[in-house]
Amino acid sequence: MKISRLILNNLAQSFKYDLGRKIGRILFFFRKLTCLLFFDEYLLRFYLKLNDLGKAEKIITDHKDDINYCRYILDVERLKSFGTDARINRLDYNKEDFKRIYNINQKLIEKFPEDFGLKQNMAINLLSAGYQVESRFQFFESLQLQRNQKLKDGKSGLIFIAGGHRSGTGFTEKSLRDGLKIEDTSKNLINTYDEYFPKYGIVELPSYLSSYELNLMPDRVMGTHAGAIEANMKTLPIITDKILVIIRDIRQSVVSKVAYSEYLRYSGNISALLKYQYPDDFFHWSIEKKIDWQIENYYVPSDIEWISGWLKIDEDPNFPCEIHFSKFEDLANNPKKYFKDILSFYGIPNEKFTYPKTPTFKLKTHFRTGSTDEWRVVLNNEQIQKINSLIPEEWFDRFNWPVK
Repeated sequence: MKISRLILNNLAQSFKYDLGRKIGRILFFFRKLTCLLFFDEYLLRFYLKLNDLGKAEKIITDHKDDINYCRYILDVERLKSFGTDARINRLDYNKEDFKRIYNINQKLIEKFPEDFGLKQNMAINLLSAGYQVESRFQFFESLQLQRNQKLKDGKSGLIFIAGGHRSGTGFTEKSLRDGLKIEDTSKNLINTYDEYFPKYGIVELPSYLSSYELNLMPDRVMGTHAGAIEANMKTLPIITDKILVIIRDIRQSVVSKVAYSEYLRYSGNISALLKYQYPDDFFHWSIEKKIDWQIENYYVPSDIEWISGWLKIDEDPNFPCEIHFSKFEDLANNPKKYFKDILSFYGIPNEKFTYPKTPTFKLKTHFRTGSTDEWRVVLNNEQIQKINSLIPEEWFDRFNWPVK
């Protein structure tokens, strides 16, 4: 076996190519003589490697209603454009070749509208001519088709969470992952940088987009603090078709965040102490002074900016992702309904989910308290009135936040 492999490796490339074509003619004659089509997909790949496009097209024609064969039409057209240098990563079609391949891809989509692979091919083909907006939309439609198929197969698809700081994002992520029995095996598949809240919570383009193979939506629960900023609005529709946004009453949120700052010191979290904004001597101030500063300078305006961004993008007709708003208050007061609504949003049957136990909250831990109205005691009347004046009036009704 080693000797035969050595001989083949040392044969001239042209000789091996001629030998392959001769073998291909014999196999094609045998196929025609016996009408045996069992090995047609293997033969099809063989002829594509030989650049024997006539025989490849004949096999595809014999299976014209089978998507597993018809998608190879695009490989045939690539070979017509680039010949033997038709590497899978080449996208430098001339204008005529692009139009031809685009039209063929479109006809295939019309014939097989549920095939998400054809949508991905179209997205990549559109990029070859610089049509970024339409390419992103094709990627997005592929994600929708993939989620439909995953739900049919009893899977979850990607559950993407954009949660405000101290809004139960971590607990929600862990509960969904554990309750749906999703193993987090793709931790580094999509990188996020939740730095310097709220402006720079960046979600990167997924690493699998660099592959020219068929890219599948992962079955994963992904919790982030991502904001509705321009960079994410371009990236997210290529990652997911649905986004869960979690918000919290801003008055309780600022109390929680100021208290959480002490946990950062207690746990020695140097990176977080560098990322978040604190003025000199902040940790030696009184609680009242700390809250005053956060109302005027950081946490409160940041929360308002973050929530406003998601509300605005939810109304943007050009942003394709569907958004579901969940509230921390519902998580604290009616967790079953909270998770049931999330499952319904993602189309996941309720019976597939094991509901979490009520979390245990302890002082000087990440889960410090699950309170929704601690702000009534901690904030003074002037602070409450100041925050209320900064919150858009319609939010109190929309999110059912008490005014007093």
